[in-house]
Amino acid sequence: EVNACGYIVKPSSRHKLFGALDRASEKFSSDVYRFKHRGDIITLALNDIMYIESRNSKCIIHCRDGERHTVYTKLSEIEKELDDCRFLRCHQSYFVNMNHIIRADNCFELTNGDKILIRQRSLKENKRIFYDYIGEK
Repeated sequence: EVNACGYIVKPSSRHKLFGALDRASEKFSSDVYRFKHRGDIITLALNDIMYIESRNSKCIIHCRDGERHTVYTKLSEIEKELDDCRFLRCHQSYFVNMNHIIRADNCFELTNGDKILIRQRSLKENKRIFYDYIGEK
């Protein structure tokens, strides 16, 4: 009823406390994307990611605040890791957060003015997925 991740009975040990905290953080961390960049772990809220662009052997994550992060992996790998209904693979090189789309025409226009290409042979299907997503929201 209260969505508890566990409970700790007194007297408690550090081991039990840290175990409960780990379980709680796993529960609430599903709305983020974590990746390594130059030895650091970067954590981004999914809502802050506007789109991810694939270029050569790297992906560029474009964020709402204008920041860009480079990840040396394939776009298909990021797509598998995120597995979130708000993201749409609309083109071979683009994975877009539908929460940031303001117009769908021959491309998706985002809240920051960027335009994201839509694969022409699946234009109708991508627009339908977007409209269905907006309708459910």
